[in-house]
Amino acid sequence: MYVFGIAIAPDDQSHFGRASAALRERLPALFPEHRFEFLTVGNMPAEKLQELLFNVLGAPLDRASNEGPSAELVERVQAAVDDILAVASARSVN
Repeated sequence: MYVFGIAIAPDDQSHFGRASAALRERLPALFPEHRFEFLTVGNMPAEKLQELLFNVLGAPLDRASNEGPSAELVERVQAAVDDILAVASARSVN
């Protein structure tokens, strides 16, 4: 089991807010064997926000262990995040 940290926007009616709410709901259902910590970023310069927002970071649940999730697992979780964001974007356009 791993813990994945994901920087999200505050839940509101903006595009990023709706996408963040979708991530909170969908990711634990897609990966029930892992834990997710959603780190709300706000009041941050736009360029820094772009760097952090919706990027996946993984760590072992047991901090004593030095091994984190494989690159493939992080990529799978990031791909799921990207898919959820794409669906949220399509809904906000329609």
